[in-house]
Amino acid sequence: MYSYAGFLCGLLLAACLTTRGTAHEYWLEPERARGGKVGIRLMLGAGFGQGEEKRTQKRRFASASLLTPHGQSDLLPELTEAARPLLSLETKRCGAGALISLERTPARITLDHVKFNAYLRQESLVQAILDRTRAREMGRAGRERYTRFLKLLLPAARDVRPVAPLSLRAVGHTLEVVPEVPLESLRRGQELPVRVRFESAPLPGVFVTLVRRPREGEPQRQTERTDADGRVKLRVEGPGWHALRLVHIRRVAADPTDFTQPEWESFWSSYVFRVSGR
Repeated sequence: MYSYAGFLCGLLLAACLTTRGTAHEYWLEPERARGGKVGIRLMLGAGFGQGEEKRTQKRRFASASLLTPHGQSDLLPELTEAARPLLSLETKRCGAGALISLERTPARITLDHVKFNAYLRQESLVQAILDRTRAREMGRAGRERYTRFLKLLLPAARDVRPVAPLSLRAVGHTLEVVPEVPLESLRRGQELPVRVRFESAPLPGVFVTLVRRPREGEPQRQTERTDADGRVKLRVEGPGWHALRLVHIRRVAADPTDFTQPEWESFWSSYVFRVSGR
């Protein structure tokens, strides 16, 4: 016999998937290399489509690092207030490939109930919807603290001999997507298995989206849910820049009479990489 909770969860999941959109989010993308340097842009937009380049706010970054086959270096000292692009790296530092990872400092937001509920549906955050429904909070504003984790894989130069893939490395983010096959060698039609970890443990039941940005037309998306081991399989449909993205949210202890404290805590992950057309 089906439980009422299971029935409601199924209805909510169907509603989320049929109305699925995407909230505004951050990601990293490279500029074309010029004069021996490559710029790394911090972008804000919807779903890895058209975005706005943001100026650097140093206080909004908790960590920034560059991982190459030769080691790891701290990028925080290289951030310049109000700069665009976010970073300017010498191409010789990342000619053999590089993995850039950033963690932004936590921020807070309060959304009225209409916007908060719509955001939960768009991101398929079914458990949060269930929790709010059971607590009769669907008509109440949502107070949230959120943190973003960004990764960008820069491919090696064509004349550089391949080394051990950097894309398989975990960088230790609180919420992190880690590929289980090298992103450096992905081709059209290939399966892309990834695992999701949250606070160093597998994260089951969350939706992971692979977004492909073609040369022309709108971004192409596919979304799958992680299994009990935090794993999910996606498929590469073509060449170009791609982004793996997901959101995880949980309720935090808060005094319901203190409207200055967040009731929810969310974690956002973005991992940008390029699939070669060769």
